[in-house]
Amino acid sequence: EKIRIIEGKSQLDEKLCLFASFAKIIPESTLYYLNEIQKNGFSIIYISPTELASSEIKKIESLVAKIIIREYHGRDFGSFKDALQYLEIINFSPEYLFLTKDTVFGPLHDLKPIFENFYQAQEHWAGLVENFSAVNYHIASWFLLFKKEIIQENYFKDFWRQYKLKSSLRNAIINGELKLTSILIK
Repeated sequence: EKIRIIEGKSQLDEKLCLFASFAKIIPESTLYYLNEIQKNGFSIIYISPTELASSEIKKIESLVAKIIIREYHGRDFGSFKDALQYLEIINFSPEYLFLTKDTVFGPLHDLKPIFENFYQAQEHWAGLVENFSAVNYHIASWFLLFKKEIIQENYFKDFWRQYKLKSSLRNAIINGELKLTSILIK
């Protein structure tokens, strides 16, 4: 699959956010969220499933290190997979990895306490929302945090390498959220 990289105005850093977007027009709520993520020390790779107008790129270029333009398939997990493959190609592995997306409305509160608690916790990964649905227990993919102890594990890398890109929500939940949660809690 072909991806196109657009350089932002910041650099990749040890705290990295992969931000999956689904919008052609970047709303104020997304700009606010990106700003809050950056304020908390994260460099950001913004992943778009569509070409962005130069006016949209200008909105985010000061907030991001990279913009990845990719074909739309695989939903948020497809975006994360492509960005992680790109990081592997450039041989970059962060200390902390934050996966999120623009379908989140917020944050409604300061994110700093969430990140600070995570940095100090013994756990090597966290998610903001647990789902106890009839399907199975899993962590929702719209706010996932990982420490290098997980990021560098072969089972984590293999999960992303083997993830099959399909554009159904069901696939994203079953082969994405459920499967990732199951390998993380083992």
